[in-house]
Amino acid sequence: MGSVLADPQWSVMANERTIVIVGNGVAANVLGFYLRHEAQTRGEARSSFQTEPKIIQISHDRVYRPCSQSTTSHICLRNTRKGMSPLGDLLVEAFATFGAFFKRHAPSGVYACDHFHLWCRQSDRAAELFRRYEGVCFSGDKIDPFSGRFARPYEMARNPAYVVDSTRYMDFLIDNARYDDVIDEGVVAVRKDSVKLASGREVSFDRLFLCTGQFTHAFSETFQDPYHLNHSKPVAGTYLEFDLSDFRAKELRDPMRAFCLDVEEVNLVFRPEDQTVLLGATSRNDSDSYDHDTQIFEMYDKVQTYLAGTLTLPPRDRARRVTGVRHKGHRRMPFWGEVAPRVYAIYGLYKNAFMTANLAAQELVRRL
Repeated sequence: MGSVLADPQWSVMANERTIVIVGNGVAANVLGFYLRHEAQTRGEARSSFQTEPKIIQISHDRVYRPCSQSTTSHICLRNTRKGMSPLGDLLVEAFATFGAFFKRHAPSGVYACDHFHLWCRQSDRAAELFRRYEGVCFSGDKIDPFSGRFARPYEMARNPAYVVDSTRYMDFLIDNARYDDVIDEGVVAVRKDSVKLASGREVSFDRLFLCTGQFTHAFSETFQDPYHLNHSKPVAGTYLEFDLSDFRAKELRDPMRAFCLDVEEVNLVFRPEDQTVLLGATSRNDSDSYDHDTQIFEMYDKVQTYLAGTLTLPPRDRARRVTGVRHKGHRRMPFWGEVAPRVYAIYGLYKNAFMTANLAAQELVRRL
């Protein structure tokens, strides 16, 4: 079982008139970008658009909140290699796809950097982390983003990564998708060739894409085979957001250079243009609550202890707490594919949404 759970008989998308995308997160807007780019280049990616389609985006963010603006949004394989698992194989391909996209389009809000993973030999997870980073881990008391040295040496691994400023990146995608119409309203039903909005309005489509995260469950009756969807679940997560001005400037080598690291799975991410540092996030399985998770303060304490002597965290009360709800696919596998005639879905991207959204869009558009 891979990301596309079924391999339907794809039809050639010739003379399509109207494409409707439901959603306003990273999956929806990356798809909008790829659809518009494909329509403009006509055949560059083995598609057969004969006329440029009308692309309509429908979302209602006040009620159906996309998680893409409430995330630490960084992209890293963490030493994942092909042959480890089906999900690992997928992520390796997705990382390469995103890298090619970054190189070709230079999207706003995306910064190439290194990702560092830190742990100590006495950690309960040390054996697991040594296995994961076999061949690339090393011991040290200093890493590039910081001017000082750690109070003690740590085990480390370094991998290539990208930090994503989700607001700037989303603006870039939307600007380039150039939607023909943007409708701020909820979808209450999917018909054979139209969607019904909360106002009672009907919007016709030739192709429909549901990029609706945890809210995809509301459309389960549309799915010919809802097994994977029915076994997916929401996962709430809380992180802290600090202003860089609350840190000691001398402790950072370059205040305009992005970085990301994790301290035994607790992320610390710096967005240079936004001048913010993000810490977290927590994970509450089977939860769609936007209440803030107090476990984030345990993560704060762990990072503060590890980085003593190198980076001084601002007091807790200087942080903004942010909570988003991600969508975890069955057995962590994301899904993209046809779920009913001329109806497609992308969901369950979970923590890897900013990496896998490009692969999902590329594969779907190439097969239309």
